Parts: sequence; structure tokens; C-alpha cells
Amino acid sequence: MDGIRGAYKLERKIETGGSATVWEASHVRTGRRVALKALHPHLVDNEGARSRFTTEADLMLGLDHANIVEAFEYTEDEHGPFLVMELLEGLNLQRLIESHGRFDPTEASRIVRDAAVGLAYAHARGVVHRDIKPANIVIDSDRVVIVDFGIAACPNLDDRITTENKVVGTLPYMAPERALGEPGDESSDVYALGMVLYEMLTGSVPYKGKTPVEIVIQQRGVAPAPPSSIADVPEQLDAIVLRCLRRDAGERFHTANELLDELDAYAAATGDRSTVTMNRINVPGPKRRRPKQTTRRSLRSRQRKIRSGPTYAVAASVGTILGSLLISQ
Repeated sequence: MDGIRGAYKLERKIETGGSATVWEASHVRTGRRVALKALHPHLVDNEGARSRFTTEADLMLGLDHANIVEAFEYTEDEHGPFLVMELLEGLNLQRLIESHGRFDPTEASRIVRDAAVGLAYAHARGVVHRDIKPANIVIDSDRVVIVDFGIAACPNLDDRITTENKVVGTLPYMAPERALGEPGDESSDVYALGMVLYEMLTGSVPYKGKTPVEIVIQQRGVAPAPPSSIADVPEQLDAIVLRCLRRDAGERFHTANELLDELDAYAAATGDRSTVTMNRINVPGPKRRRPKQTTRRSLRSRQRKIRSGPTYAVAASVGTILGSLLISQ
């Protein structure tokens, strides 16, 4: 590779995944810094891999919301297809949990609530993410951003992964029906987001295994321990998490908006006005903007205090959240 992809100069490799590599890049004429996701060269002629990559690009280009990573363009050159996205300045939740342990319940609920806003927008447009996990939620300055729609599903697009009858996703965050091979729906994403909140509050996930069968056996065998039995978690937030994680999809919150209702009620009950009735998704429509209303002074000020090294895949730069954001394990 010569370091140039289309109109972009590759500056630094951020992450290499199973099917693609993400680079920090800059536009050769304007200098604009972006994240460039390129299909691996050995997969360029693989019809299935190319189809999935194109599906991801089509999905992302159709989404326009501040809590979802922005895609700018999808194109090809002599090396194959690539997707150009915004370069996020921040850390993902996986790194934050690994580095600093449990989150304070108020901060955890704020972050998950903003992620739920992004999910609600995607769901309203028929998109199911199917891989919600801490690594795919980035804290970018004062924004919470969902990234990586590589295995997302949309009824208007060819779902090559599902038609191949593969179990795809990240096991600890996979809803029971997904682990059994079903494609999943909005409630499956709600389950995964509930698992993210569980891990933020307790420092770990309740189910661990190397195969879908192991995870399903644990899910069917015993309900997860309440977060309050592990950490200092208010009863109302405890109940929200446990409802997200119900084995029966019909007993969960059916939509991200239902989860938002409960998180708003929790925020109101605790006096946290910063998360109440902001950026609510009731009807689909373009929402791309830097969310002035969701600015959290605590996140922003802590982000300025400490800078770190290379971060998450989609974009990376630096920035971390310390202090009262997290409670050390």
C-alpha cells in the first residue's frame, strides 16, 4: 500500500479487525483529519466480505445523528473499497472500565441514556446494531457515540450474515435469542445495552463463556445477580438493568425509547436534570449536530485533565475520564 487511498493520505493505523483496518488519515488537499476503514486486500475479491462491507457503508451513510459516528463517503480505488468517517477524539468504554473500574451510577446512567438515544434513532430507521458492547461506545469529549455497524441489520438491505446462518456478535453481550442463532431485533440491542450498564456498574459481566452454548446455558440457568449485590447501586437503577437482561424478550423493554423513559424517570428521581428529556427520538429524521443540550460539564472537565495514548478503532486520539466519573475497583 502506497499510503494514499483516493484523496486521503494514511497517517497511522488505529486498529486491525477481522475484515478491515481503520486508519487515521487526512485529505490531501484540505488536510481534514478522518478515520478511514478499508477492507483487507485479501478480502477484496471475496463476494461475501465485500457485500457485508458495502452493507455497513450503506447503513452508516443513511444515519445522521450526534450519538452515532458520522460516515462521510464510501468509494473504491485500486486497493479496494473504503469508508471515510469522522475521527473521534476519545476513549471507548471498554478501555475506561479496564483502566479505572466501576462507574458512578449517575455517570453510568447518563452515558447509557445517550447511547440509548442513538439506538432509538437507528431503530426508528429500521437498523438493529447487533453488536452493542463497551468497545463500540466511545466518549468523544462531551458526546457519547455508537460506532461499528459492521454486523448491523436493516430490512432494506441484504443481510448476508443472517442468511448464512451464522451466530455473529460478542458473546457476553448477546441476548439469548441471538446466541441461539436468531437475527435479533430492537429488544436484543436493549439487552446488550443493559449488559453494558451492568458492567459499568459492577466492573464485570455476569455470564462468561467461549461459545454460544456456554453463554445460553448460563443465561437459562440463573438470572444475573442484581448490580446492587455487587456495588452501591440505587434500587431503581438496579431494576432497570435487570429488566433489560430478562431472558424472555417479551419481558424486557421492547424499544430503546421505553428504556429512555425509565432512565429519565431515574434521573428525575435523583435530581439529575442533565439527562431528562433531551435529544429524545420520537420520529426519524436527520439529527446530525454537536449536542449542546447534552453537554456534561463533569465529563468535559475531566476529559481536559488527563491525556492518554492511542485509543479506539474508529478514531483515536486522546482523552480520558477520571475522578468521580469512575470508582476504582
